[in-house]
Amino acid sequence: MSTLATYKQSLTYRLASSNTSYHDDTEREAAINEAIGDIAERYDIPALYKRGSLTFTSGMATIPADCLRIVKIWNPTTQTIEYEYIPEDEFDGKPTTAANYWSIDYDTASSTRKIKILPASITTANIRYIFTPAVLANDSDVSSLPTQFDDAVAYKAAAILLRNERSWDAFKAMDDEGNKMTIKAIDALKIQGGTKAGTRLKSRYEKYPLITN
Repeated sequence: MSTLATYKQSLTYRLASSNTSYHDDTEREAAINEAIGDIAERYDIPALYKRGSLTFTSGMATIPADCLRIVKIWNPTTQTIEYEYIPEDEFDGKPTTAANYWSIDYDTASSTRKIKILPASITTANIRYIFTPAVLANDSDVSSLPTQFDDAVAYKAAAILLRNERSWDAFKAMDDEGNKMTIKAIDALKIQGGTKAGTRLKSRYEKYPLITN
């Protein structure tokens, strides 16, 4: 995980200038945080996964404060039961005893959006979600993204600054490169997970063992 200072240095390289007359420190920090947020919103990154538990009252539970996007909700006792997401309108048409669904809808009593679940008798559930990355404010603050995304953040932050000054051609070039670097980082992290023995490519030495006496 990299610090805000590392991102700033990387951004300076992409802009080919450390002159803050065009983009001051505050603008650069804002662009870096926006770039991190954009990556988190558009892609499912395991490093941003978080687990927790939900407590339901009358079929409703509070959304975790740092939740950006829900990945999965399942039964804590019977691990094989996973609740299926359905839109609010479809959820409203289900009886309270229907199984096993969840949705998000506005709760007038609390004036907030809440997680709703069926059957309504459920009191607890497990949740996996993508958390909102913390805003980096100090040079020593550490990013939630793995270091593999450093180049992606730098390119995207540069693109944001160029977009703000309406340098459209330069913006597009930086943004395209940022998207490429993001996919490259995601692919690199997938490789860390390994490959099933039956599907991975074998080396010539595995295919053709050395002949021994």
